[in-house]
Amino acid sequence: MVETTVSGPEDVARVLKDFRCRYDAATGTLVCEWRSGFFSQASVTLDSLILLHRWVTRRPIRVEWRKSAWADPEDPDGDCFGRYFRGCQGDEDVVVPDGIRVGGCNGPIDGCKMDLLAPLVSRYFSPSRIVEEAREGMMRKYAIDPDGTAVLFYRGTDKVIEVPRVSPGVYLDCLRKVSGGFEPDGPRVMVQTDQKQARDFFEEEIGSRAFHVEEVPATALDKAVWSVRDWRERFAGVAMHELAVNYLAAVLIISKCRRIVMDVGNGPVWIGLFRGGVQGILQIRGRIELHDHTGLDQRSRT
Repeated sequence: MVETTVSGPEDVARVLKDFRCRYDAATGTLVCEWRSGFFSQASVTLDSLILLHRWVTRRPIRVEWRKSAWADPEDPDGDCFGRYFRGCQGDEDVVVPDGIRVGGCNGPIDGCKMDLLAPLVSRYFSPSRIVEEAREGMMRKYAIDPDGTAVLFYRGTDKVIEVPRVSPGVYLDCLRKVSGGFEPDGPRVMVQTDQKQARDFFEEEIGSRAFHVEEVPATALDKAVWSVRDWRERFAGVAMHELAVNYLAAVLIISKCRRIVMDVGNGPVWIGLFRGGVQGILQIRGRIELHDHTGLDQRSRT
């Protein structure tokens, strides 16, 4: 999410322009042309919807993603929002409650009012049929039982540009705490990271209880996966829009798992949004700030 301040309707168009978005009041359409990570684009879209529904209209809004990094290469300028999400459901007015903060993805998610945002997320960002099918396929393929699965979500590559990097060992220590250790009869651990070196390290340390979703690739480079050139050559012919479906499906699975150890960023924000809260989450930020919502230790320390 992008930090921003809006004090009235006159500010909305300016902020939407900063978001590379525009609103057509005649058709009730929000067009987003933000080109960045998948969940960065989702966050900008959510922020724009919050602003529009707070200051401009309560009527349902049609969302379009155009010129997106996540578009089908056969139609690069076409609308691809509907590939991933069902869009606004129902004809009732949309009311944005007071107290919702717009912007900011690199802080702890306990400040994001997930409970207040849940109805808006459900209304606009329910997964499409193709994403649901991918999610169900992963659940079967990897025999995932969310109640018996802990998650380690680690953003590597270029995340250090935004926040100080925390040693992978810290994540392992936190994961041991919330999962009870890596015993053969303990919870399975789903490792989700974009950094291949980190994934290999985590899986070696965790052992046989660790697994990752092969449909979401990792890279040994220091660039975000979505920004890697020669994408198809590096990732066995997988197209960006196919990755996005699989990544969204994986995040939906993660959001329902019993315990989650994760960092900060737009991916973690959406894990919390799809979860509908912060319960069961231990979030790591900077060097070293822990926000523990697992119920095992309610202290937050820096």
